[in-house]
Amino acid sequence: MTKLTIKRGVQPPLLRIFAGISNVAQTLDHPRSITITSGIDGKHGKHSLHFQLSALDVRTRTFRTLADKRAFAQAVREELGKDYDVVLERTHLHVEFDPK
Repeated sequence: MTKLTIKRGVQPPLLRIFAGISNVAQTLDHPRSITITSGIDGKHGKHSLHFQLSALDVRTRTFRTLADKRAFAQAVREELGKDYDVVLERTHLHVEFDPK
């Protein structure tokens, strides 16, 4: 399978997030369906980065264990770098572009 890589700063944050998740998903030992569950739709706080097209949520129920979810989150964190926050929530992985 072809790996998609997007250089930092070249594409909008949302596309970079999508590409990063896709890149990590292709490296998983056990292939699984990765589902983006929310972009600007869904329930989010008033000032959420979802509404600025800078955040995505990823379903995590296809991962067998909490350790698998944590490993996926860490791999996405490493793939995207310091300008992105990756937060493992109860039902999903929240990824946002939030440079410090």
